[in-house]
Amino acid sequence: MATTVNSYTFQINLNGDHAEPVAAWPEDIKVGDRVKFASKDGEPRVVFEGTNPFSLEPGFIVSSSDDFHEVLCLPTKANPAQAYCWVKPAGKDTYIGYGPSSPKHSGYTIPPPSGH
Repeated sequence: MATTVNSYTFQINLNGDHAEPVAAWPEDIKVGDRVKFASKDGEPRVVFEGTNPFSLEPGFIVSSSDDFHEVLCLPTKANPAQAYCWVKPAGKDTYIGYGPSSPKHSGYTIPPPSGH
């Protein structure tokens, strides 16, 4: 029996001087599923701290709203994941989002799957 591959699109929108995900990371996401980040406000950028679901290489940045990225691994309690979000508004040269000038949390806490 074939495994169903789900595709998710996560919206990240600007709220003043910070970027906010519109919905939480789904707890039922699995390895092999596909994820795309998008924003009505411009080009999204997501940087991962800890486990990066889309790359086994540290420092991988997801910054294209046109592409789906395959989930390669999931966080565990021992190796958690945090995603920080920015958006570059159309016609601008700089990103707005997580950082010292944006004290609010701007990202996803990615929960480990049940039992991990």
